Amino acid sequence: PPPAFHNNPTQEEEEEEDDESNDLLFSCRCESAKAISTLLSCLRHVSSSSATAADISFHTSTLSQRVVRSSTTTTQKKAQHATVFVTQSSLTFHVHGMAKMSQASVDMQSGLFSDFYVSREEIPYDDDDDDEDMPEENDERQQQSPTQNPASQPKTQVVYGGEFGINLTTVLECLHVLGTHSLDKTKVCLSYNTSTAIFQMELLEDFASSTTTHGGSSGVLSTCAIPGLAVSEEEEHFSSLAVAFRSSPIVARAILKSEYIRDAMGDLNDVVGATTVTVGISPRGMELATIGSFGECLLSLPHLPTPEKEDQVFVSLECTPRKLHANSYPLHLLFMGMRGLEIGSETSVSMNGRG
Repeated sequence: PPPAFHNNPTQEEEEEEDDESNDLLFSCRCESAKAISTLLSCLRHVSSSSATAADISFHTSTLSQRVVRSSTTTTQKKAQHATVFVTQSSLTFHVHGMAKMSQASVDMQSGLFSDFYVSREEIPYDDDDDDEDMPEENDERQQQSPTQNPASQPKTQVVYGGEFGINLTTVLECLHVLGTHSLDKTKVCLSYNTSTAIFQMELLEDFASSTTTHGGSSGVLSTCAIPGLAVSEEEEHFSSLAVAFRSSPIVARAILKSEYIRDAMGDLNDVVGATTVTVGISPRGMELATIGSFGECLLSLPHLPTPEKEDQVFVSLECTPRKLHANSYPLHLLFMGMRGLEIGSETSVSMNGRG
């Protein structure tokens, strides 16, 4: 596993670390805590039924300002259960809404980390069930070679990684324990110990100092140990929304540059009293419409491809059949789904036959 932020460990400490590494589900190191903080912040409020459009800002305020402002709200203090899936190539945080009307996940590929270790376990399994399906063939095989049947070796299946539950609110609070202004200069190590069910986070804020005795660098090290949570029984139904979406064919899909949809979300957020939004996708582009207490807003993102010039808004646009496909949705759920616009470069919006 990748090393944590420890200097010159003793022999006893090295032996203890070796014992602990055997119980590690995963461990990873990222050279910038800002990337982790930004991605996980996109999952806030998804599981909170009290979140409104006012909780999510799409204006020009910086992410760090929004984090500081929202950390004082009561919604932020509520526990937010997240399930973490660890695979050979990624670390995925998954949350879902209280009423199962929304779900969100952040998939952090191993390339984001400078070091990435995932446990490997060999699990024995028995294939007697397969042998029972062919009794005649097995009897014939035994009759042909009665003396050539060595002791069968147990078969094993290699399993990488696993899953565990965590309080996402606590994770974000620990990420910001050294402040949010220097997250880009803060290194972070993450690990999960299966024997203690502890999710450990180590933050190292390293900065050059001309006043140090040895003329090198100094920094602040913060270690946070977060108890894991049992994976929710509702985890089995996490994929229910995805299954429901795939149960009907996709009739419209638009992939557009995030900067344009981000500006559109900001305009929708300015409509006072708006609760629903109508989303329409057609060969001519994408339209968003909402009505509030004192006015209405209609936004049109045109699709204008030409042989000479590339479309500035859309990367691709598909409609089957080629007509307008429009449906209405709760506005606050649309805002929740667009939290990644702060760091996204392209956004995909798909609509199936059931809307």
